[in-house]
Amino acid sequence: MKMTWARSEPYLYVATSRIKCWSKVRNEGNGLRPRNPLYKGVTDVVYSIKEDGSKGWPIMPRPFPMGNWKITGFKEHPDPTEDNGYLYPIFIMTNAVNPVPEWELDGDGLYLRPTGKIVLDYYNGLHFSSSDWTQGCLRIDTEDNVRWLWSVLSIGDDFVVTA
Repeated sequence: MKMTWARSEPYLYVATSRIKCWSKVRNEGNGLRPRNPLYKGVTDVVYSIKEDGSKGWPIMPRPFPMGNWKITGFKEHPDPTEDNGYLYPIFIMTNAVNPVPEWELDGDGLYLRPTGKIVLDYYNGLHFSSSDWTQGCLRIDTEDNVRWLWSVLSIGDDFVVTA
């Protein structure tokens, strides 16, 4: 099966189906990150994910990357209360890699300034979410639609993302 999504369009195409989706991020470009450091007591810093799945470097997220990608797996998140339902019920994994700007943090662990380096952010995928925003993934509009994708996609399926 082949999926396609043009980042300029609000729909993901799979076979003969069209599913509403988006990849909205909060970053320095749109002025939505960082939030006030007192917001809910968190620093609002996002870290890249390294190729081995470990925590990487402080970054400002970017939308899902353009390219020819593959579905690499499915990670169930059966508990809707886990992480406030951010990845409930399934995270559809891809091999998409996003080059993103690295950021320096100050002594309090808050964003200070870009370092000028670009780092790679792995583990970009597709999911439904309790949040309208992602950290670079493709957000599927409804739980029903992400469950349907889960039922029709297979590891190795193509996912083409264009401008």
